Amino acid sequence: MEAERRALVFDIWRLEAEAQGTPLDAANAPEADPQRIAAQAGLHEARLALHQGQIASMMRQAEHLSAQARANRAQARASERQIESWRQELANTETLVERGAATPQKLRELGRTISVLEGERDEYAALAEANERDGARVLADIATLRQQRVAEANEMLAQSRRSLPALEAQMRATEDVLRRRTLRAPQDGLVVDIPIVTPGAVIGSGAGMMEVVPDTDALVAQVRLPPEAIDTVHVGRKARVRLTAYRRAVAPTIGGEVTYVSADLLEEPRDGSRYFEARVALDADALEEQPEIALTAGMPVEVAIQTGERRAGDYLLEPILRHLGRAMRDE
Repeated sequence: MEAERRALVFDIWRLEAEAQGTPLDAANAPEADPQRIAAQAGLHEARLALHQGQIASMMRQAEHLSAQARANRAQARASERQIESWRQELANTETLVERGAATPQKLRELGRTISVLEGERDEYAALAEANERDGARVLADIATLRQQRVAEANEMLAQSRRSLPALEAQMRATEDVLRRRTLRAPQDGLVVDIPIVTPGAVIGSGAGMMEVVPDTDALVAQVRLPPEAIDTVHVGRKARVRLTAYRRAVAPTIGGEVTYVSADLLEEPRDGSRYFEARVALDADALEEQPEIALTAGMPVEVAIQTGERRAGDYLLEPILRHLGRAMRDE
């Protein structure tokens, strides 16, 4: 619809110039769109060239008729001069006939000659008048053609001006519908969970559509704590975050700190298990020291939260216990 609106706006710009008989000035274009300006200029020039071609053809016809009229008028005047000459000859012959120096036959011949010349004179005069009438009609047709061009441009201009508000109103209605159907996140980010993927599914009021991790926020590790661990885990506790998305032998471990612990128990809808949610912020300095680490939303991690003092043996046994625990989960 926007393309249709812009086309209509440029049509109005061109038709205004056409109706006023003024050149199409690109400096007065409604928008800085070189492609549309060139298209409208080409259409304007094509229509003007067609109109001027018709006018030029009709002007040549009018000039031809005018030339024919002048030629016929000249022939009529030439015939009139011949008639005057023959009339003088006739008068002289009449005198000679009265004196017996010429025959009446000569008078009759002179009279017939004069009659023929008068017929030619009248024919040329009639042709000249017809040429002049035809020329005047062609000139009138030229004036009518010019008026029709202006009238046609004004009619098309009025139609375009009537169509533009209706189109803009339709666009506003369509944009409103699109706004109502478009889901917009409060800020840019990465979609990590879309629970509803079935076409035609019904979404309840207030239900979540998807989860988005903002681009501007630092990524944190989201941890599920067993209910019995809530007494030993609280905000500020140090933690070690192992990025298990990397190969086990080179999986990096980053320091972190607990920044959030949920106040209430949460329940997993699928199996009914209950847990507390905690969030661990990763050490930004440690991440900068390891530029090869690329964190992405949804990356799996293992988090070890320090809940108190540990003995040296605990550190030695931790990898073994973690391996055994993972093996038991796999079984």
